[in-house]
Amino acid sequence: MIILKKPGEVLLQKYEIVKPIGQGAEGTVYLARDMHLDRMAAVKERICKKEEGRKDQVQEVILLKGLQHSGLPGVYDFFEEADRKYLVMEYVEGVTLRDHLQKNGRVEVKQAIRWAVELCDVLSYLHSRGQAVIYRDLKPENIMIRPDGTVKLVDFGAAMQETGTRHGQYWQAGTLGYCPGDQWKGAKGDKTWDIYALCAVLHEMLTGKNPVEYGGIRLPVRKFDKSIPRQLEGIVEKGLCEEREWRYQTMDELKEALLCYEQNRCGERILWYLKTGSVYGLFLAGAGALLVPLHVGVAANEIPFPFLYRPLFLIGAAIALDLFLRRRKKGSTKSYRQEKSIWYTEKKFLGLYAILLFLAGSVWEGTKNSSCSWQQEAAYAGESENRLWVEMRDDLGRKMLLKEGAVYTPDECVRFEIPAICLPEDEVSIQIVAEGKEGGVYVSRIFLIGKGG
Repeated sequence: MIILKKPGEVLLQKYEIVKPIGQGAEGTVYLARDMHLDRMAAVKERICKKEEGRKDQVQEVILLKGLQHSGLPGVYDFFEEADRKYLVMEYVEGVTLRDHLQKNGRVEVKQAIRWAVELCDVLSYLHSRGQAVIYRDLKPENIMIRPDGTVKLVDFGAAMQETGTRHGQYWQAGTLGYCPGDQWKGAKGDKTWDIYALCAVLHEMLTGKNPVEYGGIRLPVRKFDKSIPRQLEGIVEKGLCEEREWRYQTMDELKEALLCYEQNRCGERILWYLKTGSVYGLFLAGAGALLVPLHVGVAANEIPFPFLYRPLFLIGAAIALDLFLRRRKKGSTKSYRQEKSIWYTEKKFLGLYAILLFLAGSVWEGTKNSSCSWQQEAAYAGESENRLWVEMRDDLGRKMLLKEGAVYTPDECVRFEIPAICLPEDEVSIQIVAEGKEGGVYVSRIFLIGKGG
């Protein structure tokens, strides 16, 4: 049973307990005030009833006291009191990466890369020592985000030297989801364990998905967000290979890949622009083929076809190309979410489909109108305003829509026809008045037209 120390208790007549700030299987971490030097410190308490436990914490002290790096906490003191051992370290202000992820969901890509590069520097420092130090338990809980935005590694309880060959409980260190399979059965330390763990943390920063909560299932980052660069996805996947020889072999290799991936994306961005441009180009061409004829006027006998042949073809080609590009990579059109232990697939609705449905409705409506009586046609001319319905045909006999402001240029002549059934009275007089560009007025003879018997 773990009994927490109360605020105000003093350890070694020097460290006054302020409050507990963390607790795990190995013990409790307190925020304490060094009464001699008047500074804050983190005091890690561990109850060790076996000699093995003492050796473990002494090993942590030995590893930490020789390390000097801005991304690592400093060691101030180590002492025993009763049956408990205490490690006094620099107190790192800020929040853990775990707290940040729980509050914000995930980390923006550029910030995630920046923090990953900082962690590469810290771990590279550990790995490059004479006796390389393997951290072994890199996870968001052990990464502190300081007020200045930089990160710092804390808790070296699982760290060991690369040449270590310990067995038993101390050897089985790490957290499921952040450690490769070979870490649990390796005969000695391996630097690629930390590379795997760092890429697991980067994956979580980019997706907001905790592998521990999801049973260790880890899908590629672009399955969650298509805006994440494909090159970055490749970097993460390489670092997460279960076969150690396929991972990055050093932290410097991983850091270089992270720093250079933007340059490597140049060709990918150009290809993406070409693909996107071709899809939207076809779509805009189809929209133009639809709207321009409507603006200048369309022969009535061409509605809906052949007027819609061209826009339907172009927009259909844009939809087909978009679907091809999305499905070129298996599963690329899918995004994933998880409820409890079941993965579900979410498919996004394409806006182009809405346009296709709109056009299909237009075709149906146009077909319906083409088979209806003159009353529906007359509505276009404003029958409700008691205007006489007049049909206009070009020299080929094609019926034209009377659209105000439209300019028609027939090759030979234009014919105006008045359906007898459209006459508002039994007999009407008609006179055509035309106005030229220069203001000249041209008047025809007056014609008397009757419906007949």
